[in-house]
Amino acid sequence: MERLHRARVGVGDRTLPKVLVTVSHKWEELTSTQLADRLAADPECVALIPVGATEQHGPHLPVGTDTIIATALADAAAGDAAVVLPPLPFGASYFHGTRLAGTVAFSGEETAAAAGLVAEACVDSGFRRLLFSTVTWATRPRCGSPATASGASFPTCGSGSCSGEI
Repeated sequence: MERLHRARVGVGDRTLPKVLVTVSHKWEELTSTQLADRLAADPECVALIPVGATEQHGPHLPVGTDTIIATALADAAAGDAAVVLPPLPFGASYFHGTRLAGTVAFSGEETAAAAGLVAEACVDSGFRRLLFSTVTWATRPRCGSPATASGASFPTCGSGSCSGEI
């Protein structure tokens, strides 16, 4: 779901004719100026933060399954109302063991701390509405109330997603 708009693009001291420019909803594809412009145009813009896991799911699925799904859900939900951050690909992976290769796990506290740092960075960038997108039960209770170094907290956690508003 990408938006197109007309813009003048400058190269050196030349201004090129109007061209179609793709404006993505993905945080990592936007410039700092585009993010600021997005917030100026829509102060209610939501920062969607996918939280996944890197864990074995047996021989039939990739170890990034939870991250892939959480990111796809955030991308599908974004529309014009949100910007999707790069996913947090590591979570508290309980009961996945080490018999099959591939699990890279954080503790619950480390998962919450990482989510809190990302949330704090979003707030520092001007976002006031945040939503954590996750599909793995192990990260849901952990991302529900990350407290940040600035003292901001994100208290609400519901089925499948955790959110908070500053």
